[in-house]
Amino acid sequence: MADQPPRYDHPDLGRFDEWSEVPGFWQGKARWLGTLIDLDLQVHHGTVEQAATHAARLLNRAAEADAEMAQEKARDLYPVWQENWHVGEDLSPQDWLARQEPRTLSVHDDGAFEFYWSDGGLFLNHEVQVRWREGTGYFDATIVG
Repeated sequence: MADQPPRYDHPDLGRFDEWSEVPGFWQGKARWLGTLIDLDLQVHHGTVEQAATHAARLLNRAAEADAEMAQEKARDLYPVWQENWHVGEDLSPQDWLARQEPRTLSVHDDGAFEFYWSDGGLFLNHEVQVRWREGTGYFDATIVG
């Protein structure tokens, strides 16, 4: 019988399995405003418990955090879409944001995170990424993939 990957159980977030190919990378699932997403915990210098604490804190303020990230995406990427990717239909910033679906939240043990959304075909099926570090107010929105 094959060895089972190391497992971490968090009382609120549930079960995480460590990815055998990348030590310190833990995979689980979570609900973000009703949508099931991948929740990854990344441990570089601390513990999986520290990453989970940051993730739980963010998930507890999902509505507020989602609004902050939407503002950042609209500020940084909506003009880029209008100038370089817009073909055909006109979309308001609100309709443009509504096309994007949450996919993955990756939280680090130091409080940094990356959140990924499908682009809804807006950027030829790339992903939209927002990076942030807890407590600093630093945000960055970009297109990846």
